[in-house]
Amino acid sequence: MKIDNKLFMFIFQKKKKGAAIFPILLCVILLCGFFGSGVLVGKQLYGEQDKVISANAESVQTDTEGKESKENVSEEEFVDGNYILSSTLASMTIDKYQDATSPYGYTYGDAITGLTRTDHIVLQAGFAVEDMDVEYWTEIVNLYADPELKDPIGPCFAYDEGSREITISPSNYPFGKIYVSGINRDIVGRYTHDNIFFFPQDSGSAWGNLSTMYLASYVDLQTGEKLDVPQVQIVTMNGELPVTPRMTYSFTDDGRVTFNWSRVEGAAEYFVCRYEYSEEYGNEGGISYIASTTETTWTSEAPEYGAVMANIDFKNYDVAEDDWFSSYNKDEVIAEYGESPIFIYDTADRYFYCVIAISEIGTSMMSNSVDILSLQDSIPVSVAYDTWVENGYSYSGYESTDELCAYGYVTMANGMTAMKLINYDTDKAIAVEDRYIYTDEDGNYLEGENVNILKIPYRIEGTPFEDIISVFNYDNNYLQKDLASIEEREDMLRKRAGEMTLDNDISFEEEETAAEQVREVSFEITANSALSEYLASNMLAGVSIIDVSDFSEASDTSILGDAVLEAYYQNPYIFGITGYQINQAGTAVKIEYEEAADINAKKQQEVQEKATAIISEIITPDMTELEKELAINQYLCATCTYSDAALVNAEENNFEYIDDIYIDAFTAYGALINGDCVCAGYAAAFKILADLADLDCVVVTGMLDGNLPHAWNKIRIDGEWEILDVTNNDNEFLSNALFNLPDEAGSRTLTECNDYVMDGYMRNYTATNGQREYYRLNELYFDYDEIGERLAEQLSLNGVALLRTEYSLDDSTFNRIAEDVYQIIGLDKDLYGYYWMGVIYLTTNPS
Repeated sequence: MKIDNKLFMFIFQKKKKGAAIFPILLCVILLCGFFGSGVLVGKQLYGEQDKVISANAESVQTDTEGKESKENVSEEEFVDGNYILSSTLASMTIDKYQDATSPYGYTYGDAITGLTRTDHIVLQAGFAVEDMDVEYWTEIVNLYADPELKDPIGPCFAYDEGSREITISPSNYPFGKIYVSGINRDIVGRYTHDNIFFFPQDSGSAWGNLSTMYLASYVDLQTGEKLDVPQVQIVTMNGELPVTPRMTYSFTDDGRVTFNWSRVEGAAEYFVCRYEYSEEYGNEGGISYIASTTETTWTSEAPEYGAVMANIDFKNYDVAEDDWFSSYNKDEVIAEYGESPIFIYDTADRYFYCVIAISEIGTSMMSNSVDILSLQDSIPVSVAYDTWVENGYSYSGYESTDELCAYGYVTMANGMTAMKLINYDTDKAIAVEDRYIYTDEDGNYLEGENVNILKIPYRIEGTPFEDIISVFNYDNNYLQKDLASIEEREDMLRKRAGEMTLDNDISFEEEETAAEQVREVSFEITANSALSEYLASNMLAGVSIIDVSDFSEASDTSILGDAVLEAYYQNPYIFGITGYQINQAGTAVKIEYEEAADINAKKQQEVQEKATAIISEIITPDMTELEKELAINQYLCATCTYSDAALVNAEENNFEYIDDIYIDAFTAYGALINGDCVCAGYAAAFKILADLADLDCVVVTGMLDGNLPHAWNKIRIDGEWEILDVTNNDNEFLSNALFNLPDEAGSRTLTECNDYVMDGYMRNYTATNGQREYYRLNELYFDYDEIGERLAEQLSLNGVALLRTEYSLDDSTFNRIAEDVYQIIGLDKDLYGYYWMGVIYLTTNPS
């Protein structure tokens, strides 16, 4: 299979299928992977040393036996097949990628691990540094806070001419120390502090709280020759609490931010913090306290009932689309930015978020940081009332339930206006009689009237915003029917999601050791790096503890975590993973599986055989790439049923786990064997079938409508990437609404996370075309001025119409189009309909 990721190209050959099949993995949570492919082709080597890694070990014990037999494979992990030494597998995989650079364009040297806060870094030069024609130390070597080598730490340098040792010492302005300002004095009083920072130390005597740094050498330290690309050594630091928490994020069903992290032994509590980052100047220095907790999770505060603002600490925009409809500053905004609504958010100076463990003796190092740019698309910060009023919202109420808005309008943290479904709680609707007073323009009394009012509680889905809306003069004889029609409309418009979050608070005991042997697999592996492919090979084989000590970059737990997620999401024959944990040294990964390896292996074989049969049935040699994509999309839509029960079960468990009966619904097994799955199953099945059809495809993870964990695909057709969401294409009324969309359109409802591919490669999956979109392909797309007439034509012929217009279609434009249709077909007919992402469904038959 030929994979071109725009940075490097490999030709990977499929291995001939052997007798063994292997475990598969559950397509779950907001994590993600990249592209590149290949299958292991090496043979078992005998007599090599096999590495055994413990949970906290920084050194490696060896087993010199290195046998091909399965004597060292536990009964739980035993599956018939050929086995290969883990060290041999690592070596073969590294050799395959030997000519590839990192996504950042440099090579890796040996990691420097386990430094304490006061240790210095000592480098041995093989040449006389004083003879070099350089002005600054940073022309030889420099230390950075980020893997892109954009944010230098500013350490101190010293050189001994006799020993030729270069000593790198802590900066006088270390990064990551915790400010005491703004914190409750009871909390401050629990720990050592001065008037600025917790746990103060003399200038230049200690590193800050960064857990990982990047030491870049620009010359060969043995010869002094200038390198074509830098060589980077990952430097890991330990605090007084030696374990560094690892943080992930998610969102509650009402749109609040949740941070989760791994437990740290000895921590009295955890500080959730943020710091400001400048593209020009880097990190500002200290980190600021947001909240403290003794738990390993934190969620942003819920607003009071009736509030119209939330998550204010995460607001990141300068201009919001809603400003164009404001009665207060609309003219000023238009004068400065033009007539068309836009949103402008801050990329240059923005916040990052992290967590740090605290104790009386000191702190851990900072966790990995989360960029506001990764969060902002999914965080609602206010009700966009001005836009909502423009689209039919009435503060006072409505004359009938038919007038109730289907969607509410919300400003997200990036300033974009999101159109979100309104959840009317019809079970709690109450009918009251109230007295209304009518006045003229001057406020003079005209008359009074007793009015029947129906009050319906509602919440804008995916947000904490809730209130009550009124319907006047309702007819009690039709009340239940009217309420039922509201519920029916919501069900029609509600989108389908269903991804699980992976648990990273897994214990990794010191006595647990890595597998000595790995069962060989026959699946084509999608990977973007040697580390990712090696992990995928182990996970496909059901290995629980994976030795990664041969990979220098694995010492950076952020890179290692990215590679784990890429391996998982891009190789859907990996079934049933519930979580993973990395040991402190970055030398091993522990994977937890839902089911035993032999069960997963049988499922893998079933899926592989079924997928092969499907492709032989629906794909022919003369098909174009687009025709193949259409065939696979339509096959899954025709044969899969969305598992509402599995989604409800996941929601009840906050997407953290599922009951055993629903495990398969989140995998390709559920889609292809059972025909019953959620989005993770649809996306995994599509990738498996696309791979067999020789289509370049990846699984994408993220959020649907801002806060629903979701999975979909991107596919490359004729050299260009497209968005494809089979789950939501499988819709009885609004079918194929997400078939080959560009990013600009897809971002209105789909928010990619940065986990499904390794961060440095995400830019290679940009989708910009949009001309292969389903309705355009089938000549069913029309602009606002023409679509009313075309809808009327379809209604006259079939009683049903399904067409597409602009993705930005809103309530007011939809109502205007409906009026156009009414004028054409005649006002004596009732018209019913829905719309989403520009796709309009209309019918004259309410059933």
